[in-house]
Amino acid sequence: MKKNAVAIGTSVLEFMNILLTYYPQDIEENFDVYIFVETKRVSIDSVKEVVNNHDVPVFRNATYIDIQELYDYYVKKHNYTGKAKKFLYDHGCLFKILMPIYLKEKYGVERTYVSDDDVFILKDLSYLFDKFPQYGYRKENLFYLRNKDKFEVIEAFNEIFESEFTLEELNSFSINAGNIIYADDPKLEYYFERYMKSDFVHHQYFDFEGYTSWTVEQRFHHFNVHRLMKEKKQVDLFKGEDLRLILSIGKNPPEKYLKKVVPPIIHYAIGKKKPEFLSGFLPGIAWRYGVYYEPQYELKDTLYCEKALF
Repeated sequence: MKKNAVAIGTSVLEFMNILLTYYPQDIEENFDVYIFVETKRVSIDSVKEVVNNHDVPVFRNATYIDIQELYDYYVKKHNYTGKAKKFLYDHGCLFKILMPIYLKEKYGVERTYVSDDDVFILKDLSYLFDKFPQYGYRKENLFYLRNKDKFEVIEAFNEIFESEFTLEELNSFSINAGNIIYADDPKLEYYFERYMKSDFVHHQYFDFEGYTSWTVEQRFHHFNVHRLMKEKKQVDLFKGEDLRLILSIGKNPPEKYLKKVVPPIIHYAIGKKKPEFLSGFLPGIAWRYGVYYEPQYELKDTLYCEKALF
């Protein structure tokens, strides 16, 4: 087992198939791959079948982890009950915080790059573990504290993190939690358990819809990165040369993409507009990769349609 890990959470076979179609060939990675499968949506066997259809050794040798079993493990270990237990199983994104904790505990992994499955990996990611000695984040202004309950949020999360962060401190720096490189952090599990058992977090998740409910997981990362910086940990930022984050779709997409720069990672974090983005982007990179992607799974009947919906 290598000390570095790329951990990918997957729940859509089509996205995993796209990732593997464009994954670089003939490289020697300095990491192992761990695939966390949301088995409420797809089976581990179905993901393995997708992986085995591609000649990508690091993925063929991947370790598979059932997200529901991951949750079962921490429910028992942390004694989650009631709303805490329901929150863990229902939210959908909390496994990404548990990835580095679990991989350290079970496999001795020291550095973990965490990613969703809605990504293109176009270059060898091995260099990331040298470029980012401890933590790597993508700066993002979306999650600044602006709502009318911002001071209530700050008070509650300061209690969770045993901190005294001010609004000015927190709004000086915000991140996107879709792509993170973690170092070994003995305190992460401790603060995660406090967060999971917080009545205020439960209130935000269960009593609201939309932005407030959705961002409750992002808020953990927001406070955690400030905690790391306060503790003088090395926190570096992904640049455009490392990660391209797609948050919207251009009205008039070009006929050809990736003409000048090919980033190692493209994360198309655009919710239900993913099929619309892919319908333009995939034909737009055919000139470079010699592949016109043909959907085979969830998007088989909708990709390239005028109004593709996922």
